[in-house]
Amino acid sequence: GTSMRSRVMALGDRSLCGNYSSVKAAGNLEITDSTIKKLSCAGDVTITKSKIGKFRCAGNIEGDASYFADLKHAGSINLKGVCQGGTITIKGVALVDLLDCKILRNGFIGNRVKVMSSDEGVSWNGSFKADTFENTSFINLDFEYDFKSIINVSVLHSKKEIICENFYNFNELNVPEINGENIFILTRDEIKINQLVGSNVIIQSQFTPDKLYRNIPKSISNKKIAGEKNIVKVKNIEADKIHIEYTKSDLVSGQDVIIGDLCIIDRVEYSNRLRISDKAVVNEVIKL
Repeated sequence: GTSMRSRVMALGDRSLCGNYSSVKAAGNLEITDSTIKKLSCAGDVTITKSKIGKFRCAGNIEGDASYFADLKHAGSINLKGVCQGGTITIKGVALVDLLDCKILRNGFIGNRVKVMSSDEGVSWNGSFKADTFENTSFINLDFEYDFKSIINVSVLHSKKEIICENFYNFNELNVPEINGENIFILTRDEIKINQLVGSNVIIQSQFTPDKLYRNIPKSISNKKIAGEKNIVKVKNIEADKIHIEYTKSDLVSGQDVIIGDLCIIDRVEYSNRLRISDKAVVNEVIKL
């Protein structure tokens, strides 16, 4: 094995190959067949067949067949081949062949920056795979993805249906359909959805993290979140278990259905159990 070299402080352009505990660079870096525990740089970086631990970068990244344990990056990132990672945070432009990681995050958490509804600075292309996708800035899901869980705390748009296992929405959303095992929508304005299809659909004015949510790998904290008591319009909701409030729908269809306060539903279909709040308006009920 190669011995661990110590620290590198580079001001100009440098090429590195080997094992390093810490690399700090202000110029451009070329890294090949290396293992670096901590890398921070302000210039552009080219990384090939390497493993990087804690990685902070403000320039452009070009990567090929590499692994990033913990990457925070602002700028543009271009990844060739299969690149893998632990927690990867991207703010800006991403072009990848295949990026496969545990937690993928768009934007930085605790952004003091006002989120614009059409942030031109964000564009992702290629194939992204993650256990959890955390959206903390504007994004349009117009790329290829495979996310087990999606958590939106900012502005999420999609022209086609979103498919995942767990979907948690705490902010702005514009999507034709969501299809997932577990879907949670926090009531507020700026939510546009046509259809929700799943095993378990909840639309509520406040969120208390349950066991499922707490167990999802993420960097967002497990705190309670209060929504706004605004009516959310969803044309159709179809699921095994449904628990909704402040919701306006044409059709709600499920096995066990709870229609909570201030719902306005044209038609409710249920096959097992139904509960309707006195503060809800339901036009027609059908037992399947």
